[in-house]
Amino acid sequence: MDLDPKDRWPYQDIVSTYNQSLHDAVNLIGQFIPAFLDPVAYEMALLALPHLGDYQYEIMEAARVSGIPLEVVTLLNIIYEVEAGCTSIISQDLQGRIFHSRNLDFNLAPTLRELVIDVQFYKNGKILYYGTTFAGYFGILTGMKPGYFSITLNERDTGYIFENALEALLVPGTTASAFLIRTIFETETSYSTASDLLSVTSTPAPSYIILSGVHPNEGVVITRDREKAADIWPLSSTAGNWFLVQTNDDHWLPPEDDRRQIAINGMKACTQSLNATCIFHVLSTPDVLNDGTTYTTIMSAQSSYYSTTVRN
Repeated sequence: MDLDPKDRWPYQDIVSTYNQSLHDAVNLIGQFIPAFLDPVAYEMALLALPHLGDYQYEIMEAARVSGIPLEVVTLLNIIYEVEAGCTSIISQDLQGRIFHSRNLDFNLAPTLRELVIDVQFYKNGKILYYGTTFAGYFGILTGMKPGYFSITLNERDTGYIFENALEALLVPGTTASAFLIRTIFETETSYSTASDLLSVTSTPAPSYIILSGVHPNEGVVITRDREKAADIWPLSSTAGNWFLVQTNDDHWLPPEDDRRQIAINGMKACTQSLNATCIFHVLSTPDVLNDGTTYTTIMSAQSSYYSTTVRN
C-alpha cells in the first residue's frame, strides 16, 4: 500500500491469467441489469467512480490494461456487494479464541470461482491485512487484519434495487461498503473504532457487516440500513451466545431458507470445543454449501490464521 494506485496490483499478470474469466463476468452483467437500462447504469457508474476515493485509480488502471471499458469495470466493482448472498459465522471456543468464517454465494458462481484470489496487502514491508476477492474487483468482502480484527459483508435483501444503490453512492458522505471495509483495514487498529465506523458511515445499500476481534466476546453482527445501523447483535459467551450465524435475513425474523438453522445445528454439534476443521464441516453442509457458493474462508485475527477454499 506504499505504491501509487496504478502500481499496486500486477495488472498485466491479472489480465493475462484471468482474461477469459474477466470477460465472462462482463458478459453476465445482463443478469442484474436489463439491457434497456445499461446506458443509465454505465453513466451512473462513471459518476460514482470519484466517490470511491483513492481506489478509483486502481479501477482506472485495470480498465486501461484490460481494454474493458471503464464504466464496465466500475460497474463490476459496485455490483458484487449488492448482489452477494452469504453465510457468516462468528464463534468463540472454550479458550476465548474467536473464529470468523464465511461462505460467499453468488449466482455467477461458475465464473467467479475462476476469479477468486487471496491477497496479502503490505505496508512498510509488513503484511497489513489479508483479503479474499475476485481478480479485477478491488473492494473487500472478506478480510482480516492480523492481531486486530476481521470483517465479512453479507447482502441484505430489502428490495433495494441496484440502480438505487448507484444513485445513493452519489450522495456526499456515502461510501461503498466493500471499499469502506478496505479503508478500515488500512487505517484502523481498534476493534471498537472499526465497529463504530461500520455502524454509522452511510453506504449505498443495506447490508450485514460481521466484525470479530481478538479478545473474548469481540464479535458483532451489524444490520445496516443505508444511513446507519438498524441493529447491533453482539457475541456474548457469558450469556450462552458463543456463536452467531448470519445469512441474508434479519436475525430476529424467520429465515426465508434453511441455511441459518442448518448452520446453527452444525455449530451446536461442534460444541464450544470447536476448531477450524469442524467449522469448515458446518460450512460444507448441503444448503449452507450450495450451487452458488464460490469460496469458504475461515480466519482468526488473534492467531493470524487465514484459509480460503474455492468450492466446486
